[in-house]
Amino acid sequence: MSPAVRLIYHTVLLSVTVAWAFVWLKTPNLAHYSLQLFGASVLSYFIIKRLNQAEFWQLLPSPLSLEMSTATLAFLLLIGATGNLHSPLFVLSFVHLFFLALSTHTITALIVTLEICLFHFGLNPEMSTIELSSLASLTVVMGFFLLTKEQFIRIFQQQLTLSKSQQTITDLRRVDIALENLLLRILNRPISDSISTTTLANIEIELADNSTSEVLPETNLLDLETSRPQANPEKLIDEILNSNV
Repeated sequence: MSPAVRLIYHTVLLSVTVAWAFVWLKTPNLAHYSLQLFGASVLSYFIIKRLNQAEFWQLLPSPLSLEMSTATLAFLLLIGATGNLHSPLFVLSFVHLFFLALSTHTITALIVTLEICLFHFGLNPEMSTIELSSLASLTVVMGFFLLTKEQFIRIFQQQLTLSKSQQTITDLRRVDIALENLLLRILNRPISDSISTTTLANIEIELADNSTSEVLPETNLLDLETSRPQANPEKLIDEILNSNV
């Protein structure tokens, strides 16, 4: 399943979950069992996390998973069944939005947030100014969560890039020191024991192929996925010199 299709699938799944919770609470015969369904949803949430081999302390839903849909159903049923906007548990809506922001794509989070606002408005259409303010606060808080998430991701990526750059600089210095040592060893050898031009060319070729190419891969200098074993310039020089003595 491609990322785009998976994103659409997850958005539709969350939308269906919101609609299901609304229909359940608006149906009198079903509304009496809202808390029972809430308990079943919470139990299902932890069962799904266990099946996904999550640790006990990992309470956040996994990205683009069924866990977020189960959590959404539980939050909406609990808040809707205990008074909607008048519920003393309405503050849990912000916890729900926090889970939603971290576990879904930005577009999905915005769409589902608007659907949640419609969910609360549909349960209680006649709202006062204070209630409308509480409803509008959901979109404001979600916007804040999403901005914070984007800033955190950018800072994290910059730190990874900086770390890779520092490692590359260290490797370049290592090769540079090895080349300096090579030149010093060549200059300090007696004339009778000097290596030939062919041997020197072989050393340069080997260093270029096995050392510099490891530090500067052709794909991308800062490619975070490149993780090949580093060549040892000092060992390479010793092997070539010893083989040509």
